[in-house]
Order: sequence, then structure tokens, then C-alpha cells
Amino acid sequence: MPDLVKVGKTTRSPSKRADELSGVSGVATPFIVVYEQFFQDCDSAESFVHALLSQKGFRISEGREFFKAPVSEVVKAIIQAPGGAVPKQHQTQDELLAINADQNDDLEDMELSTDETSEPWQNIFDEAENYYLGLEDYIEDEAEALRLYREAAKLGCLMAYDRIGDIYANGGDSITEDDQKALEYYKAGVRKGNYQCYMSMAKIFHNRGNEANYRKCIRLFVSEVEKGRNSSLEQFRSYTTLCREYVWLCMLWKIDPLEEMIPLLRQNRDKILVYAEACLKSLEKDNEHPDDESYNSRLRLERTTVDWIRALPAI
Repeated sequence: MPDLVKVGKTTRSPSKRADELSGVSGVATPFIVVYEQFFQDCDSAESFVHALLSQKGFRISEGREFFKAPVSEVVKAIIQAPGGAVPKQHQTQDELLAINADQNDDLEDMELSTDETSEPWQNIFDEAENYYLGLEDYIEDEAEALRLYREAAKLGCLMAYDRIGDIYANGGDSITEDDQKALEYYKAGVRKGNYQCYMSMAKIFHNRGNEANYRKCIRLFVSEVEKGRNSSLEQFRSYTTLCREYVWLCMLWKIDPLEEMIPLLRQNRDKILVYAEACLKSLEKDNEHPDDESYNSRLRLERTTVDWIRALPAI
């Protein structure tokens, strides 16, 4: 099967697994292990590699583990997968790579080009944003955005979990509102390292009347932020934006922000205020229907948000 590569996972010996597959009568020639890598989570690693190779057009059929690609391209994808781990067994580097030189001459020329230094999920995530928000010449399509966000998540995009959760939490023309599904994706995001998902979870719990979990989510968010903020994550949804949204929600719910959040809000009070005032001015400029009660209600909410932040003493 020329140029055909099988990419799969096993919790046992790759060579023994290859022998098992080779013993099937429908296989023309034996499988040869040309590269293996240990991972802390082989399921996530496999999803990442499959998604990346599919993105490059190498996948033969959805749901199958076979790719028509040069071995070098497959190895590159595996190297990029997050979570690589050192095996417990005391093996040499040559044994770990398990490379058959006769089968892998193209590896000699394998190098990372300059256009491969960006995140592998970046283009997919950007396209998902265009569909979700209807940017540029894209027509809003939540179903397509959802599909692309899922692919971006497989490739390691932390922000994609929050976006998928939002789509299910808010519903729309083509997606039914589903808080349970939203919560599942927010939890998955948190487990992967997206602490911003705690705030999204807090919103769901408060709306459902579960104050204990609402408070717990806020406390966990504060705890994670104090450990250290993720700059790459916040390039999509800044800390300033997140804090202003929280105050806005509290004003909508007609409650005070939790005491646990106050120190963080005070530390960033000036930046949050600048952003909140910009949101207010933007809404005021859109005053095409001054007699529209819905518009006036949103305007009052924005003004209340700005007034609360102004009254907050800065540190």
C-alpha cells in the first residue's frame, strides 16, 4: 500500500500491536512501525494528530486511521501533538524511535518551515470565528462554526471550548439551547487549562439558581488567575473584557459582585473602566431608535455598569 500510513494508539507495545494487525488475512503486507511516541493522554494525542492530518487533506476516509501522506508529514504531526511523555521503560533513543531506515529516507529532509511555527489550529479557529460572528464576507452559520470549533479544540485550541459552550448555552437559529452540553464543554475547557470557562459556568449556575456552584466557580476562577494568567488565551478574550462582563452580569442580575472578585476588580479598575466606557459610547452612537424600550434598557444597564466601576476604589 504505497504512501499509506496508519496512525493509531495503543496502551501496549506498538510492535506487538503491529504484529496483531499484520496477522489479519485481509492485509497484503505486514505493518511496520516507523515511529512511536509516548503520551500522557494517548486519546487526546490521537485526536490531535488525526485532525491535523485531515486539515492537510491526507485522510482517506472519515473514521478510518489511514492517511495517504509521506511518513515525514505524519511524524511532524505527532511531534506537534501536546502531552508527549518520557516512557518509564529504560530504552535507548533509537529503540524509542523504532525507525526503519529503508522505509524513511524522506525523513532526512524533514525540517520545520517558517509557516509552521504558528499554532496548528489558528486558521481553523479564525474561520470558525468568521462563521460564528458573520465577519467579512462570511454568512453567519452556527452549525459550520460549531464543526470548525470542534476541530480547533482537537488541535489544542483552548478558546474553542468556551466558544462551543457559548453556542450551546445561547442557542440560535440552527442550534438548540442546551445548558448541559454547554457545561460539558466548559468543564472540558477547564480541564485543559482554560480558566475563563469558570466564568461561563458561573453564569449557567446562577441562571439555574445554583448559588453554591456559582460561588465555587468564581472562587476557582480567582484562584487560577492568581496562580498566573495565560497570555495566549487572553489574546482572544482579555482579562479586562472578562471582568467588565462579570460586572455587567451582576448589574443585570441586580446583585453585588462576590467579595472574592473585588481585589481583582480593584487591581485592574482603570483598564476595566476604560473598556466599559467604550462599550457605553458605542451603544450611545447606535441610538437609531430612542423610543425603543429594549434599547433604553440596555443603555441603562451599561450606564449602571460604568457607574459601579467608577465608584470602585482602585488599588
